[in-house]
Amino acid sequence: MAKKKKDIDKVIKQPDIVIRTISAGYEWLKKNLKQCIIVASVVVILACAAFGYKIYLDRKDEEIQRLFAEGMKYYREYTITGKDEALNKAEELFKKVSSEAGGNIKALSKLYIGRISYIKGKMDDAIKLYKDAQAETDAEAIKMLSKKALDVIEKK
Repeated sequence: MAKKKKDIDKVIKQPDIVIRTISAGYEWLKKNLKQCIIVASVVVILACAAFGYKIYLDRKDEEIQRLFAEGMKYYREYTITGKDEALNKAEELFKKVSSEAGGNIKALSKLYIGRISYIKGKMDDAIKLYKDAQAETDAEAIKMLSKKALDVIEKK
């Protein structure tokens, strides 16, 4: 009985697994301090770079949306006043958006450029732009609008 009590006392006095793991980690950290500092520095630099890139993409998206809205404003101005200057400015802005953007916003800008080409009488350019818009989007509304525009051009 006394021997069992001695064994139990030894087990109780031994540090548990958590304490042993922490002390082993601490000892390893002391031995490899230089490598740990380098790895931690690399992780911090990568995290800062990823955060900075995300901020850059957000600002780029905001700028593209601003340019698209401005292009729509000039196009609307053309439809109201009929000034070619507004139409040219809208075309310039939509071309800039289509070169910098991707996805549906690019397809929408190509729809507008196609419409502007149609207004200017450049039917071949308009057809190409409408087909590009259809190919670059997954949105059914954009595909439908470009198909209707192609149908109108083909009827003429």
